[in-house]
Amino acid sequence: MLKKAQVHALPSQKREATHLSMRDMTSWGGGLKWQYWSSPAYAHHLHHTNYHLYFTTDEEIKKGDWILDHEEFKTINHYTKEGIARGKWYKIVATTNPDLWDKDTPIGSGGNIFSRKIGIPKIGTDFIEAFVREQGNIKEVNLELLDHGPIIPSMGVLKLRSNGTVVIHPVKERMWNDEQVIEILQMYEDAQKSLAREWFNKNFPQ
Repeated sequence: MLKKAQVHALPSQKREATHLSMRDMTSWGGGLKWQYWSSPAYAHHLHHTNYHLYFTTDEEIKKGDWILDHEEFKTINHYTKEGIARGKWYKIVATTNPDLWDKDTPIGSGGNIFSRKIGIPKIGTDFIEAFVREQGNIKEVNLELLDHGPIIPSMGVLKLRSNGTVVIHPVKERMWNDEQVIEILQMYEDAQKSLAREWFNKNFPQ
């Protein structure tokens, strides 16, 4: 099974080495350009800004989740309250930001509170390269879910590679609307009936 997620690129909030940066080439008539670094690099140059990528969904948000604001896509928060988050937020399900990969989260209540590290899955460098090749024109992706077989539902758990990165599939553009699909299926059904009649007439002539 696959789960659709939105892709967001946000500037890094601190000076750190990343695989992704945006270069401002407007002074040379080139506009803004995404760049990929095979080894994490610092945006030490005046015209470079380091970025992180985030995959978000509109899933129900619960305690311990990382969330991104729904309107400006600029504010990232760690939801630590009990119950379901209210307001305009998206759940972050994967990122290139290492600050979100491994986070101490309080578990329990009263005198039984302890910390457990709950990390968000990683976005692999192969996708960062693809994002740069398309110059940021990848707005949605499909994320692969764990397959427990036909009996047990997937429960929405993301499938991860051994290095902790999510398994990403491109979103295929839908070429037909509902009515067109139904019409095509009807044509297929009529064709099958016609072939069946032809076969019976040939093999069992009256």
